[in-house]
Amino acid sequence: MKGMIVKDLRILLEQKSLMILGLICGTICLFTMKDPTFLIGYVTLIATSMGCVSCAYDEMNNGMAYLMTMPCSRTKYVIEKYLFAVAIGLIGWSLSIGLSFAYLFANHINETYLIMGESLGLLALVLTIPAVMIPIVLKFGHARSRIMIYILIGIIVAAAGVMSLTHLTSITVVKDEIVVYVIDYTITLIPRTLVLSALALAIIIFVTSMLISIGILKKKEY
Repeated sequence: MKGMIVKDLRILLEQKSLMILGLICGTICLFTMKDPTFLIGYVTLIATSMGCVSCAYDEMNNGMAYLMTMPCSRTKYVIEKYLFAVAIGLIGWSLSIGLSFAYLFANHINETYLIMGESLGLLALVLTIPAVMIPIVLKFGHARSRIMIYILIGIIVAAAGVMSLTHLTSITVVKDEIVVYVIDYTITLIPRTLVLSALALAIIIFVTSMLISIGILKKKEY
């Protein structure tokens, strides 16, 4: 497994210019939008997604047929992919939190507790992104997996749009006092129940996805 990690790190280093560009874009958005949460989510998303890229590279030029001859079982191969993606995602998450706190300190903004609660919620991205991307890449291959991921993103965006429209419509029906109470209750709920629930659900999805990926790879022939 150590050799697989070294290989994936070398593949990732080939994309270092893209990582630096993503970090620069996120930092620019931080100073223009003045929203540290966006920076944390953006960098975490980019870093974790790039940690999953090695799966696609392995299939190029019959690379999987060669890798399967190495002293590494298919189960260990899948576990390494998930752990590698999580490790890269955690690095991006930690780096973005450091930049966010530096921004808050430089601008004398006292929102550390709120940002920390939101960043813990965004930590679920580190687990859910590889849980979605890796099984799709292993099942459909590099070319078709991109189409499947784009379709999935479209479904998520459409669902989020419908939910936001429904939410806006429901606000116009209830009284202002009830809306204020619901917003206040949600704010107090975010650092506790919602964050823990999101992380627990992400862990369940992550483990389930890993088992599915192991089953997919064991059935494939190279």
